[in-house]
Amino acid sequence: VADHFGLSRTAAHMAPAIALFAAVVGLPDSSKSACGPVSSSESRNCTQRCPSELSTLCDAHKDVPAALLGFEEDSLWIPRLDEFNSCTGSRITLTYTLLGEDGMADALEADCGTVAPTPSEGAGIYDGYVVQAPWVPNVEPLLENLSPRIAATPEIDWLDINPTSRSIVSFSNTVRALPLDVDFIAIGWREDVFRQWQPELEAMGLWPGPPETLEELVAVSEFLKGKDHNGDGIGDWGFCLTPQPNYFTAFLAPLMMRNEQACASGDCSGDRTGQNLFFDVQSFETTVGNAAYMQALQLFHRVLRASNCPDQAESADWVPQALRGDPLFSGAGNSKCDRKSAFASGRCAGVISMPGTLTKMLTGKYTPVTPQYHVNASSGENTTWALPGHDAADGYYWGRRAFFPGSEKVLDPATGGLVECTPDLCPKAVRHSRTGKLVNRATFFSEGGEAYALRASSPEGKKKALFDLFTWFSELPPSKVPLTGLYRQSQVADAASSVAELVEEGWPQQAADDLVELLAELFDEGSNAAQDLLLLGFSDYNERLDQRLLDEFLLTPPFLTAPEVDEPAFAAASDALVSQLRSDYDDVTRDYGGAAGQVQRWRASLNLLPLSAAALCDGFYASLDEDEKRRCSEDNLQILVATLCTVAGLLVLVLLVLGCRSIRRGVRRKAELERAADALVRRQVTDAMGYVNELQTPMVLMRASDFMRLGELRPHEELRDAGAVVFVDSVSDPFLTEHLTVFFSHQWLAFGDPDPRGEQYAVMVKAARSIAALEKVPLEDIFLWVDVISISQSCRSVQTLAINSLPCFASLLKYFVTVCPTVKHADTGAVCNKASYHERCWCRAELMSFWARNGTERMFYATGGSGAARRSEVGGEEPEGMALEPMAPEGVTESFVDAIKVFHGSLSCCRLGHAGGTACCDKEELMLPMLGLYAEIYAKRDGACKRINDAIEGHLDEIFPRTFEYCANGTTVQKLLFGDLVTVLRHDIDQAVAGGRTGRPLQIGKLQQGTSKAADAPIPHGTKHGSKHASAGPRHGVGGVKHGLATNKSWLLRRSSMSSRWSVGASPDVRPVGSILDEGRLAQLRRAAGSGRPRRA
Repeated sequence: VADHFGLSRTAAHMAPAIALFAAVVGLPDSSKSACGPVSSSESRNCTQRCPSELSTLCDAHKDVPAALLGFEEDSLWIPRLDEFNSCTGSRITLTYTLLGEDGMADALEADCGTVAPTPSEGAGIYDGYVVQAPWVPNVEPLLENLSPRIAATPEIDWLDINPTSRSIVSFSNTVRALPLDVDFIAIGWREDVFRQWQPELEAMGLWPGPPETLEELVAVSEFLKGKDHNGDGIGDWGFCLTPQPNYFTAFLAPLMMRNEQACASGDCSGDRTGQNLFFDVQSFETTVGNAAYMQALQLFHRVLRASNCPDQAESADWVPQALRGDPLFSGAGNSKCDRKSAFASGRCAGVISMPGTLTKMLTGKYTPVTPQYHVNASSGENTTWALPGHDAADGYYWGRRAFFPGSEKVLDPATGGLVECTPDLCPKAVRHSRTGKLVNRATFFSEGGEAYALRASSPEGKKKALFDLFTWFSELPPSKVPLTGLYRQSQVADAASSVAELVEEGWPQQAADDLVELLAELFDEGSNAAQDLLLLGFSDYNERLDQRLLDEFLLTPPFLTAPEVDEPAFAAASDALVSQLRSDYDDVTRDYGGAAGQVQRWRASLNLLPLSAAALCDGFYASLDEDEKRRCSEDNLQILVATLCTVAGLLVLVLLVLGCRSIRRGVRRKAELERAADALVRRQVTDAMGYVNELQTPMVLMRASDFMRLGELRPHEELRDAGAVVFVDSVSDPFLTEHLTVFFSHQWLAFGDPDPRGEQYAVMVKAARSIAALEKVPLEDIFLWVDVISISQSCRSVQTLAINSLPCFASLLKYFVTVCPTVKHADTGAVCNKASYHERCWCRAELMSFWARNGTERMFYATGGSGAARRSEVGGEEPEGMALEPMAPEGVTESFVDAIKVFHGSLSCCRLGHAGGTACCDKEELMLPMLGLYAEIYAKRDGACKRINDAIEGHLDEIFPRTFEYCANGTTVQKLLFGDLVTVLRHDIDQAVAGGRTGRPLQIGKLQQGTSKAADAPIPHGTKHGSKHASAGPRHGVGGVKHGLATNKSWLLRRSSMSSRWSVGASPDVRPVGSILDEGRLAQLRRAAGSGRPRRA
């Protein structure tokens, strides 16, 4: 997958734009692999293979591969994908980004493409994505509009999903992702701590219950800071948190989410209360610095000072003595404020958090560790502290969940100040349980939760398979779906039933009651939910806020750990923050095209109509001078157009006069260029045949019996120097007809080593033995081609020639075996199997080359498994334990044709950016060999190649595309690949067969040549323009095979797709080949390799 994405192979070398991804988690090995095809016997047992929700989809996506990109691991992925693939026959795989959630936004843009600030093409490797709403705006037009699919799929029950989750994935009233989760900010509070200080809290008006306003949250935190919450006699903290921009925004939301419009008495729906949290929807002015913002800043600062952060930021001494050494606190002392470890220590009176982590604090991994055995710092006595509430006799459960507090005051749009809530200003306010006052509660849906999206340009079959997977997830209980909690209105409508289900799953009764009660109100259509900044540049705006507000201000010692805050200094720093943030936000806005474009996008994310052209002109050009303002008027626009037309007319007249002088010269030059272009096209068609009828460099083979004794894959140079390989110089060498030959095709399982754990070597050994048994010939009479053995690993020029000859090599041998056990890549963790093999362009070229000349009868997979005896595709009974699986048991199917679409595969050169645009693409190198193969197929279309020609006839544009996308320096351009070469080739063959008397003549000069790389390439060996470079040296080895190397210095060297780092540093010169390896020489070779070969990765 790292190759697919164009990543450097070590994190230190990743380009900044895509440095955040990609490590892969695939599916486990099993007798019924989630990535494998469904057998015919399984097809007859749909009811056994399919859960009831999938019963109508049995084998509906048979052999359809699809790739899903996610960012967070969950143990439920494997069983769910296994079930879905087994039932539907699909081959859906999942990839995780290397940096998890922090890397997903960049990974999404790199694969899908972007629309701003600079439009870019994506890699297009993945077909679907697990996303969060803030990442969507940058790629929104490139994601599938799911609205038609959702409308046609009643099982999803769209309106049952909570309204905020529906809203945050909708842009301009089109749905771009299917939400199956919800994220928002809430509080957890320890009832045991509150009860401990009940009299004091009652006197302050802060009991019973949790804080309901921001001011109460501050008061409770400041009061409980310094109180002992875990019995060790040491002062502890108020509400704990991890300082992040989204938690500050949670303080801002209740102060800002008031009604923007006047409403008639009794008709205050408050539908527009969510439109002004970050930027004004009319002017796009930021809210930074208004009265609500400054109030939120002060309250957030006070809670921060009363939290875990001052102690955690200074040293590791904050960890209770009783818990030091516990793995949960291994990161203590890294100067990081962390709510999870802080809460687990038992020192927090409460916590501010997102729902998933909050659940782990109240009922799971991060609950306070108990019992704690202390020597009380105050009394010196031995004490034992444990959480109450686990025993029914306590009468309550200690860990409670509640809404994030609201505010009794909101921003008044008329005066710009803070005023008490009224029904008009706060139409969605609730009554305070103790004071009866109106409290504007506005829960902030930070990020919004996981949702599922499709890449719009992905093939329909893959999108359909993934959407069926998403639909199935939407029907399952949340406990069975990865990364999902309660998110539907129906899941909390029957509170008793929902609570009972949670209790059955192990939740304490009180914890379950709290969650369902909170969600029932939050999921109501009238709830006052505040959505996140769903806008281009989301991460950039947030990074600036994180830097200015936290790193440079609130988390600095004068404002975090100082015993007292210097109020004038705080006021000055607050003013500086406002000035810096406004400037920073203006910079980000300019980076994304300016305020006019951003305001339209902001409105689209809120599902508001766009501003008119006049409104844009009036609202965003107020600061222009008078002349510029006049240009916005319709009259001056007409004058400008008339002036431009007059000037344009004069220019046209001048150009016509000047142009007449060059017309005749241009006509003559055009004719010359057309004749030259026609000659170039004809030359490319002629040259193509040379690439499949002559070797560019000798073919290197190894005897199977010697291969068995190697014990692992060895590089070419070692075996060449040991005389363990033979060389074939010509396609007509009798050696190829006198011996049984096998082409092993495989992937590399590490960046610097093809097979670091010997997994593929073991499969090759087993496959070779199976072929020997099948053909009833000894291993001594079988010769194998394996890339690392048969291609130079240290001489780049020879390596390049050999790689360019791969299609020819593959087509000449008698067996083609794809070695593809299901294993993991040693460096990336990516699952390597059949699916990943078929994604590679060079692997597809090898498949196509062998099939074009030999058909499918001797094409096999070798996965390392075995099966019962069965009839072979090539005749005869296979022995028990056969290690080969026919590649096309049903003949040439659509899926097989997809696998030979060579130029749809991925390449390392594309991943590396073609050396900044200075190197050609491997697709250009492959063009002429593939065209030569097609020439053979088309010439024999009525004879030996009829079945092959018939199979590809309807797919010529995909197999031999006219153009391809060339990426370099972040820019993608369309370059010629086959151009009109296929048309010319077919025409010329038709003319030759009919003696030149058939077909319409091609229009000279109207034809497009193929890739310019192929046009400039050297003529293949053996053509009338070339010469043979193989040496005529002495014969060696079996069958009189000559040893020699083809060289041609005119070839431009490029970085090949094979790693040259897997090398023993052997000299690139060619030495005579000795006799075939014997046991004594093998032992000598192994001793030599022990000191000279690099360590395995």
